[in-house]
This record gives sequence, structure tokens and C-alpha cells, in this order.
Amino acid sequence: MVYTDFEHSVSFRRDSTSPLTVELTCTNVLRRRIHLFTDETKTFSLPAEQTIDHHTSFIPLNELTSSPDTQHNVVYDIVRSPDETTVISRQSKITNNYSLGNGCSTILREIDMAITSSSSRGRGVVESKKCKIKTEIYKANKAAEKLLIDSYGPTVITQTNQRRRRMNALFAWKITRKDQYCKNLRALTQIHGFFIKSGVDTDSYFIGKLILHCAISISDALPYARRLLLCFPEPDAFMFNTLVRGYSESDEPHNSVAVFVEMMRKGFIFPDSFSFAFVVKAAANFRSLRTGFQMHCQALKHGLDSHLFVATTLIGMYGECGCVGFARKVFDEMPQPNLVAWNAVVTACFRGNDVSGAREIFDKMLVRNHTSWNVMLAGYIKAGELECAKRIFSEMPHRDDVSWSTMIVGFSHNGSFNESFSYFRELLRAEMRPNEVSLTGVLSACSQSGAFEFGKTLHGFVEKSGYSWIVSVNNALIDMYSRCGNVPMARLVFEGMQEKRSIVSWTSMIAGLAMHGHGEEAIRIFNEMTESGVMPDEISFISLLYACSHAGLIKEGEGYFSKMKRVYHIEPAVEHYGCMVDLYGRSGKLQKAYSFICQMPIPPTAIVWRTLLGACSSHGNIELAEQVKQRLNELDPNNSGDLVLLSNVYATAGKWKDVASIRKSMIVQRIKKITAWSLVEVGKTMYKFTACEKKKEIDIEAHEKLKEIILRLRDEAGYAPEVASALYDVEEEEKEDQVSKHSEKLALAFALARLPKGANIRIVKNLRICRDCHAVMKLTSRVYGVEIVIRDRNRFHSFKDGSCSCGDYCTSSWFWFKSLKSQVSTFESSFPSFSLTRSSKNPNFLDYFTSMAASAAFSISSPPFVPFSCKTRRPFLLLTPKYPKLVSVRASVPSISIDDKSPVQTKTSTWQWKFKGNSIGIYYEEHGREKCESAKNILMIPTISDVSTVEEWRSVAKDIVQRDGEVNWRATIVDWPGLGYSARPKMDYDTDVMEKFVVDFMNSPESPMSQSGNDDLVIMGGGHAATLAIRATQRGLLKPSAIAAVAPTWAGPLPIVFGRDSSMVSRYGMLRGTLRAPGVGWMMYNMLVSNEKSIESQYKSHVYADQTNVTDAIIQSRYELTKQKGSRYVPAAFLTGLLDPVSSREEFLQLFADLEGKLPVMVMSTKGAPKRSKAEMEALRGAKGVSKFVEVEGALLPQEEYPSLVAQELYNFLQETFAKC
Repeated sequence: MVYTDFEHSVSFRRDSTSPLTVELTCTNVLRRRIHLFTDETKTFSLPAEQTIDHHTSFIPLNELTSSPDTQHNVVYDIVRSPDETTVISRQSKITNNYSLGNGCSTILREIDMAITSSSSRGRGVVESKKCKIKTEIYKANKAAEKLLIDSYGPTVITQTNQRRRRMNALFAWKITRKDQYCKNLRALTQIHGFFIKSGVDTDSYFIGKLILHCAISISDALPYARRLLLCFPEPDAFMFNTLVRGYSESDEPHNSVAVFVEMMRKGFIFPDSFSFAFVVKAAANFRSLRTGFQMHCQALKHGLDSHLFVATTLIGMYGECGCVGFARKVFDEMPQPNLVAWNAVVTACFRGNDVSGAREIFDKMLVRNHTSWNVMLAGYIKAGELECAKRIFSEMPHRDDVSWSTMIVGFSHNGSFNESFSYFRELLRAEMRPNEVSLTGVLSACSQSGAFEFGKTLHGFVEKSGYSWIVSVNNALIDMYSRCGNVPMARLVFEGMQEKRSIVSWTSMIAGLAMHGHGEEAIRIFNEMTESGVMPDEISFISLLYACSHAGLIKEGEGYFSKMKRVYHIEPAVEHYGCMVDLYGRSGKLQKAYSFICQMPIPPTAIVWRTLLGACSSHGNIELAEQVKQRLNELDPNNSGDLVLLSNVYATAGKWKDVASIRKSMIVQRIKKITAWSLVEVGKTMYKFTACEKKKEIDIEAHEKLKEIILRLRDEAGYAPEVASALYDVEEEEKEDQVSKHSEKLALAFALARLPKGANIRIVKNLRICRDCHAVMKLTSRVYGVEIVIRDRNRFHSFKDGSCSCGDYCTSSWFWFKSLKSQVSTFESSFPSFSLTRSSKNPNFLDYFTSMAASAAFSISSPPFVPFSCKTRRPFLLLTPKYPKLVSVRASVPSISIDDKSPVQTKTSTWQWKFKGNSIGIYYEEHGREKCESAKNILMIPTISDVSTVEEWRSVAKDIVQRDGEVNWRATIVDWPGLGYSARPKMDYDTDVMEKFVVDFMNSPESPMSQSGNDDLVIMGGGHAATLAIRATQRGLLKPSAIAAVAPTWAGPLPIVFGRDSSMVSRYGMLRGTLRAPGVGWMMYNMLVSNEKSIESQYKSHVYADQTNVTDAIIQSRYELTKQKGSRYVPAAFLTGLLDPVSSREEFLQLFADLEGKLPVMVMSTKGAPKRSKAEMEALRGAKGVSKFVEVEGALLPQEEYPSLVAQELYNFLQETFAKC
């Protein structure tokens, strides 16, 4: 007989006179398994006559030793399994010894083989000397391996076949239940199939074991176990109890009751104590008091209600359902409650909020174990009784891991973050190793409080102590870094997890990116997750939709929302609908958001309506806000936040009576506003501040430091408090009349007082940051040279070098529009004959609005314009809100609707210009739209003067960039060397130096503009800067695709007044030398330039056309620029004509003429320019090389005085020019 399979072949032969010979030939596959060195045949010989006395024993395989010369009298049956190797030995007394062939000393340890004889017990030698041996090798796959010897011979098969099959099945079950391959339903069905093949599928023992394995070990095998039970002819109580237990611990505990009822219907099966314990636990898990009552009655009917196991479970069920009285009654009726029952009734009291009852029972306990103390500890923590928890913790005779974890996690959940950190430190000092729960708990405290430094320390501890392999700890680290504002570190932890990433890991990373507005990156991570085989769940989609909402990705959000059910078969919950409402609300699609809520298949909650109300407040939609508030009155009428939001909407529209009515109703109904607080980390300790509070020493210290900060910001940056924040953001603070003492300002002041100079400051605020605090943070980051990270209710704000990562999206456009819009009614009432054109899409907004600079223009149907004064502010003139001022609002043709505006991201940086051995720091700003990749570049160059700065172009840049048209734009504004915020070294500044700077900034490989192509660049300049750009282009040093010259000039102040004859040139040289001199230069510079009266005179005479636009804030800010070190060198050259690009009008006109037919050139003249400058501009009207000539309001700085008008004209020029390409 020959038996062959894919791994080896075995052949047997034996006759009546020769010994039995067994030959085994091993292939390469088998050789790798059993480590044979060569392919060879192993031969075993047995004599023809033998006598065997059997008994079975077990010995380890490593005890087997043999050599080529060893004589054996023991034959072994070898069984190999994946997790262990066991040798079943059958000791045999053999008449003639046999020996192994040479080279086979380790055969018994290397192959799975058994040799048995065909003799019968007690009856002598077997008549038939032929023996049939069937060999089967266990497969190393997900099914079980079979025994090597399945049958012994024809004389014993008949007697032992049934018993042998049962033993085979039992042995296979014992192997596979420990095997890693039997941890899924597919492998289990293979075992079931083997049972059927072995004929034991009707054996209650085997089916009971199979049901047990399905119900307890494999999460998705409960339906299969239920089918097994229903198909079994005579199920017993063990099978039913097993299935009841499995369902009670699953996500469908109600099925446990159904199985119990089915058992009762059988009639011949009676429930025991286990049955009732499991089904009562199921009733507790889905909190069905009615089902619990019914099970209690059944237990009473069967006489098992006083059983220790059943009664303890009943106590737990009543406690879970909040019926403390019933739980105590069951406990009191127990004849001899054990310690588990005592602990259960204490837990029930805590769950029923009966803290005093729990303490009373605990005091009555004669014996307490660790669980008893931990139950009291957890109960006090959950009830918020932190002081009682501290007392219990101090009284504990022994503290285990559960005790420490309970304190750390509990104090974190109750907002006592410092105590949570303190207990973690005590845990380490007690020389105990923290477990997974304590580590994730303390990391959660860091993420909630923003304790970045302590979180970094914990990360180092995790790596050093070997906890980095724990998935939940890595997930907590990702969440901690994300919520502390450090996305790169969160990404680093995420990338380090690799194959260990769970669905929580992916979701945490997506949520972290969403918090910071990185919507496209969050989508990319989501796609990576699905491609790696991890299927998203409900939480994953909440994070993804949240990311789309904060990044303004409307189409992407709609797409993923539709895919939830269509592709991933996830039914959207109310949280997903809320994210979609937020997505539409943030983008201004309020009516669509309202329709979306009305069409929801599930009833919208108050949170969904509140989201829409917040959007109405941000966008000023009064009618819709009132409708939403009516819906909220039906669901949650006493919510203070809703009333405050509605009050904001009324305040925006100037309906002060309605505002007063809401405030009065809140007082009458005793509805309190949410108290604002801020947390800041100093020395790895969290400090909490609330508005205007001075209860502690740290509060007094913070207030004193804040006064110092405000004074310095006033002096150095022209800061003025934004009082409007108290009007429109009243929900942000408890005492809104004190905007200068908001909680985030106090936290900032305390951090500046305690932290080392230049250290990063991280603040966590429970409400949204107001405009005034936003401006203060920007200015402080620039003046004090620190980086400030604030996490408010909505998002992260990272302030650095005077700018915010949000791009002023939360404090510009809509919020500045409110301050103007509130006075529209005054305009309409004053001039009833004029009507303001409103958008057909949204009648609550003016069709045209500017970036809220001083010259806001409204569309009036009548041809003439009527000057009209209103109060407003200039948000982008400096990095701070300005003082109130009077502005003339003139009529202008509307050109763009509010819906066409998009958020702008602003980036500030410094470029090192290498010039004549010097490295000069050049300040520049980049303004672009986050979602726009294919954008053309604009280089904006400020005018050259003693008060030159990038701020003059900032509003124009943002206005152009945020518009949607055929061509999208990205703008870069750069300060001249020696001016603005750039470095001011002492050099010989002249026209060639300035021209060299512009050329290097454009063409140098290290420059920010080096990637701009010739067909991808537009240069915009004002005054001398425009003429310098024209000159460099005419000489072939620059190759832009278009140039816009705004109020171009070519002569400095003194040459334009006194001329350029030789005598004056020499005098200019003497004056220039005097201004550059160390001592007298400063005196003369202060007298001529660097004083407030001189700057005010400049602005009112020729810089601004309307003197009412010149505010104290503007004068103060420009005055600060002239006081910087080295600030007199460039003005000395500019005043005396050393920076003039040309020396006559003829040369000036020739520059433009030389560009005829080469590129489009636009010249923007101004109506209020000084006479001589105006004459030079008018000379360009119709001149050669000038493609377009326009005239706007203003003097020499229209881009700063009237940025909206300038931006509109420039945008029209850009669209006309590039739409033709």
C-alpha cells in the first residue's frame, strides 16, 4: 500500500516471514518543517513475531534522545501541534529489539509517525500477519491536524471504530481551541464540518463546546451558535445558558431574553441559577427595568431569588436601572451576602446618586477587599465628590493599579487636571508602573487642558519605559499633540504606528487635522485608511465631515455624506446631519441648511438647530434666526447660548430694543450665561483664569502684567481696545463691559510674567476668542517676539510675527461688515430717496461690500453720490483694530457679491538678502487661498517714503485674492530694505541699490518669488516703486507679464519743490550727509521727519485726500516706524532725490514708451494728488506703452486710503488682461 500527498509519501510492505518495513520519503516542503538535512528514505524494521503489552504515557519531545547505535524497546506515536509538541508513547515489550538505520538518530523528534502492531489484547499472536496502516498528516492551516494513525487493523476496527472517531474528534477539538487559527468563524465552521464527518454532530458534549466557543470567543459567531442550538435535537440547559450569556455580553442583549424565553417554551428544560444570572445581566445592560422585574418574578417562581449568584446580579440590575430601593431590598433579604454582594449594593447606591447610602453600607462592612475600596473611590469620583475621593484614597490600606488609575482618570474627567498630573507623579514616586488606563487617562488630561510640555514629558516616559507598543497609548498621544496644537508631532506618532493602527488611530489623526483646518489633508488620510483595508465607522465620518466644514469643502462634504449609506452602509446619525448643517452654515448657504434640516429623516435635536442659529448670527440673517429660535423654544427654551446668539443678530441690525428685551428676559428667568475661562501651562502646571476675577494672588499678578502689556502695545503698535466686542460677542465673557480683561488676556499676561523670554505660550479657552483679544494676540506675538497658540471653542489660532494661522477669517469680513451694516438703517432714513441695492440671493446683505477699510462703498441707484458719515474701523491698516473715525461713504458701481468672497490665508516671513557681504532681513507677506493651487502671482511693492510699509497694500491684496474669477491670484507684499519691518542697515542707498533689490527678490534662487514664471507674474507698485519696476523691466532685468503703476512718481520731495540744478544738488548732498551723521543726524531727522506733527502734516497734505481719514492711530503707528534703529538712512536718500529713477519727465515717459507692445501696463491716477505729482500722472494719459489709464479717489496713497476702489480697478485689469490669454 502506498499513501501519497503533497508533502511526503509513505509505503508499507510486509509478508508472513519478513519484518514490517515502513519507508518514508521526505520532500523539500516537509524537510523545511522538520529540519531534515537531505532527501533520504528512513527504514524501520519489525520482526514477524512479537508480543506487546500496552499502556499509554506522555513525555516531552526534548527528552527523546537517540543515536545510530542505540537499541530501542519503545515505540512512540508522535503528535505535533502549532503551539506545543507532545509525544504520546506506547511502551511496548518487544521480543526482538529493532534498530534505526544509520543517519536516523533524530527521526523520532523530526517526523510525525506511529508504529503499532495488529495483535489483540490477551489473546496471543494475531492470526493474520497483514496489517493495514492509514497515515494522515495534520495540515498546518486554519483547520486541525488529524492523528497519524487513524486505524490499527482489521481485527480491532469493528470493535473500536465509534470510540476511535470520538477520541479523534475530542483530540482535534483540544488542539484547535488553543490554536490561533480558530479565532474566526470560518475556522470554526471547518471544525464543525469535521465533527459531522466524524459522526459526533449529535453528541451534546461536542456541540455544547462548539456553542460555547461561538458565544464567548468569536464576536460575530452568535447567530451561528443560535442556529446550532435550534438544529440540535435535544439541547440541554448548558447550551441555552451559554447562548444567553453570549448575548448578554454582546451589543444585542435583548436577544438574550429571547433565547431564555425559547428555553422556557421547550418545557423539558428548566432554568438554573446561571440562566437567571445571565438573563438578568442582559436586562441590566439594555436598562430594561420591566424585563428585570419579569426575570425577578421568574427567579422567585423557581425558588432561585435568594441564590447568592442570582441575588447579586439582581442588585446590579436594579442599580443599573436607578432603582436603589429595590437593590437594597434584595440585599436585605439575602440570608448570607458575601463580599461581592456588599460591593454590588454599594455600586448600586452610587449609580442611583445615593452617596450617603453608599457610605453607610460601606461603613457597615466587616470585611473589605481591594474591590470594596475601589468601588467607593470610583463612586465618589463619578458623583463629583473629589474631596471624599481624596479621603478614601488616603485611608486605603493598599493601593493597586485600579486605585491609581481611578484617581488619575477621574480627576481628569472632572476638569481637575493639575490633581490628575499630581497623582500620576505620586504613582511614579511610589515605584509602581502605570498601566494602560492610567497612561491614557493622564494623556487625556494633557489634551483637554493643553498641557503640551507635560505631554511631551509623558511621551518621553512612554518611549523610555516600553509602552510605545500599546495602541491605545499611541492613540492618546495623537489626540494630545493634536489638541495641543502640534500637528507635526501627532503625525510623527501616527506614522510610527504603521501596522498597529486601529480605527481609533486613523480617526484621531483625521480629527486632529480637522481641528486645525487641514481639510484636504484629512481627506487624504481618510482615503489612505480605506485603501489599507480599515473600514470607517460612524466616528470616522463625523471627523471627516467636521474637517470639510472647517475647511469650506462643500462638494467634498456632500460627497462623503452620500457615500456613508451608499458605499459604506452606515446610517447617518444626528451628529452627521449636524456636521452638514455646520458645513452649509459656515459657507453662508443658510437657506440650504434650513431646508436640509427640514428634510432630515430623523427629528433634529436642539444642537442641530443651534448650529444653524450660530450661522445666522455670524451672517446676520435676522428672519431665519427668529424662525430657528422658535424651533429651539420647543426643544430647549432656557438655553442661555441661544438667547445670546439671537441678541447678537439683533445688535448687528441695530435693533437695540430687541436686544434689551432679551437681556431683561434672561434676568427675569434667571438664565445665566456661560462663564468664560482660559487655561495656560506654566512650569508643567495649569492655571485657570476667568474674566475680571481677582480672588487669588496669580489673578492680581496677571492683571498688573496685563496693564503693562496694554500700555506697551499702545505705545509700540498703536493698539486701541475694540469696544464692539462687548456688543457683538457678549456670550464670550461673564462681564462683557470689561473687554480689556478677558480671560485669555489674563492667561497671556500671566504666561509672559512667569515664562522665560521667547518661550511659546499655549492657551485653552472654552468659548470663541473675540476680535479684540485676537488683535491683542497678534500684536503681542510681534512686539514680544513669542509664538502664541490658542485653542478656542471653534478651532486653533497660532499667532506668530503679528499674524494668525486662521488668516483673520474669524475676525474679518463678516464681523467688520457688522459694524458698518448696523448703520445702514441710519443712511436709509436720512436719504429716503436713495435705495441700497441688495442681493437677490440674500436680501439681508448689501450686494457690494469692501474688505471693511475706511472707504466702504454702497450702491445707490441715483447718479450723483451723497457724502454720508458713519463710524467704522480699518482692520487691516495695521495688525490691530483702530480708533473710531468718521468716513465719507461714496457711491460706487457694485461688482461682486458677498457669496464670491473666499477666506484668505496669510503667511509672514523674512528673506535674507545677500548684498555686498551683508545679510539683510527682508520682511514679506504672502496672501493666498488655501484651496487654490493654480494661481498666478502678484508682487506688490510699497511706495518709497519714510513711512513706507507692507500695510498699505494688505487690504488690496486680500480683496483681490479672495475673489472668484476666471483667474485666481496669490499676492506677495515685500518691504524695502531700510523701510517698514525689514532690517535697516547703514548703507549708501540709491536707485541702483533699490533696483538690485527688486531684481534679486524676483530672480534669486533663494527668494520667495523664484518659482514665478515670466507668464505668471504681475507687478504692482506705488509712487517711486512703480517707476523703478518699469525701469527694471525696460532694461530687461525683470520680465513680468503685466505691470500696474498706482500713482507713479519719479521725483523726491525736495527736488520736486526746489528743482535739480547743480547748486541744489550739492545742497541735497550736504543735507543727506547731515541726516546720516551719528548725533546731529538724529536731531535733524526728528525735527524734519520723525515727529507726530510732521507725519500728520504729510498725510493731510498729500498722502491722503480726505483729512478725516487720518486718525491718531495711523499717525501713532507711522511715528513708531520712524523711531526704529537705522530708520533715517533711506528717507535721507529719498528726500534728497537719490532714489529718483529718472531725472526728467521725458525720461519718465520714455520708460513707458519702450514697453509699447511688449506687455500690458496700467496707470492709476488719483483725483486728489498734489499738483506737480498730478501733472506727471496726467502726462501718462494716452501716452505710448500705457494700455489702460484710470482715475480713482485719493492722493499719493490710494491703495491705503481707498483699498476697495483700488482693488476693484486692479482686479478688472487683471481679469481683462488674462482672460484674453
